Amino acid sequence: MGTRRVVGVAAVLLVALVAGGLVLERGLGGTDRAAVLDPRAEPLAVAAPVPTYTLGAERGLLVRSGGAGRVLPDGVEGRWLPGGALLVVAEDRRRLRLVDPSSGEVLAEAPVGLADLPGRSAGRVNLLARYGRPSVLRSWSADLGAAEKVVLPETDDPAAEDDPDITRNYFGVAATVGDATFVLWHDSSETYDDGDRGVARIRDGEVDTVLRGEPLVALYLSVDGASLLALRQVRGEPCGGCVVEQEVVEIDPVEGTLRSYGHPDEYDESWRVDAIDRVGDRVAVRYVRTGDGRVPRERNLLGTYVYADGDWSLLPGSDEATTWWQDGGRVIARPAREPLRGADGYRISWVRDGSDRERPVEGELVTTYGRFGARFGSVAGQLLPPGD
Repeated sequence: MGTRRVVGVAAVLLVALVAGGLVLERGLGGTDRAAVLDPRAEPLAVAAPVPTYTLGAERGLLVRSGGAGRVLPDGVEGRWLPGGALLVVAEDRRRLRLVDPSSGEVLAEAPVGLADLPGRSAGRVNLLARYGRPSVLRSWSADLGAAEKVVLPETDDPAAEDDPDITRNYFGVAATVGDATFVLWHDSSETYDDGDRGVARIRDGEVDTVLRGEPLVALYLSVDGASLLALRQVRGEPCGGCVVEQEVVEIDPVEGTLRSYGHPDEYDESWRVDAIDRVGDRVAVRYVRTGDGRVPRERNLLGTYVYADGDWSLLPGSDEATTWWQDGGRVIARPAREPLRGADGYRISWVRDGSDRERPVEGELVTTYGRFGARFGSVAGQLLPPGD
């Protein structure tokens, strides 16, 4: 769907797409291309002391934010906020701590309880307790100082009148852009697997439904918190792990509609999205090829593709190493030829702007669960060089 040829029904197709919230523009050569959505929220400053990362080690969570690094013995995971603030997941996975990365001082705490750990956070830190009835969203300010509790609505599906077992299941991450928070939901029961679906939009404590019926499988907040991207399944019932065609879309947080960017022309169904970001007027997607689980996914790295001006292109060199761009340099991860037993198979380095020298970095960037006692790394930065 990165390019879609217009045949005799072009006008009908365009009307249908606009009515459904998928806004396209006609490009050269008869190709329908979507214009990148105009900004709907103010971007947050993302610059931080460099290099900025957390990595796992046996003695604790390694933290580096400019200057010297430090170790947090009881930290198991780090999440970077715009500007270099650090959220640390405590060892019991029941507490979030806001930590000054330069001193290690704990500035504030928030309980996790039975909620999922938050996804990418910017202006808000969202904790979704999705297994309770009803599901509850607790949303904290970025400094963990102010909290809001929202009870998410149960199903309003008319089919539930005949099937009382139908429940509304919230899934994925809760993402806040501007003054709106979004959560994916799906109504189902044992006999209603392909039921209604949509997106809950929360503003000022009130919940409404947008994008009803859209087969979205994942949300991705940009690093600066200004854009909300998503994956939309092109055909079949939505399934996060199914190997089927998927397209990249952006959610307009004000209108509650979608802008479709499709996917690169080279794309095939074996391509999976590893990360999505938006930097300025460009959308960036890091693709990997579906693996068999026995080798690090970086060995299947396909590269970062950039959508701008109605076209997709491969960012040069992005198929050789995973890169996080920071204001002053970049952190890269390459597959290790002979990873140590039990290691995750990455060789991590820091490269300063204006230099090609890769300075080795201690620690592991563990990205998947299943290893007992693992500590999960996180690198601050965007999928594209800042300011280009």
